[in-house]
Amino acid sequence: MIRARQLVYGNFDTGRWYILDLGISVFNASGYISEFFRYWSARVGLHESIPWSIVEPQAEIGLTVRSLTEFSQPSNIGLIYPPSLDLLIGIRKKLFHAHTVSLATNLKAEQSLAETKIAGSYDSSRFVPTGAPTYLIFDATVGWKITEASEVSLSMADRLFRWPDNSSSAIWNFFEEGYYGRSFTIAWKGQW
Repeated sequence: MIRARQLVYGNFDTGRWYILDLGISVFNASGYISEFFRYWSARVGLHESIPWSIVEPQAEIGLTVRSLTEFSQPSNIGLIYPPSLDLLIGIRKKLFHAHTVSLATNLKAEQSLAETKIAGSYDSSRFVPTGAPTYLIFDATVGWKITEASEVSLSMADRLFRWPDNSSSAIWNFFEEGYYGRSFTIAWKGQW
């Protein structure tokens, strides 16, 4: 995942900035027949972080498109996801005067703007839609700032709500929250 940020005002700790996220990956799904898939996503968003003395409120709104496709030919079956709108609200607290450790908690809601179709087709008479998921996720993060430009973080996320709650809907947010609705993420963030 590559994230580009353009500052509007303030700094990248507290302020407002535009976001462009690009996600590209190739992975293998093992089962009865093992198959390679390619996945990409693109997201644009606007983030606001307000400096307060007790906690720092944060808000973010974004629009995402995704695609998941098999490598196999000639069928090349996959999913083309419609755009989805997401909203994140949360708070962050910096600990110690050096601001090296931070705690954050967020609530994220995402709503598909249309139905997901099978095999990239919008002909629903031949391919039944797999759903138009809505989901709500709560996450908590602890981060340690190594230098001014790099940080290590540990996040735990849990799905609070998903509609429709079926396996087709789970594929929709497979990369966001994991199939079973919980995820643990260890990440290193560097910026330049």
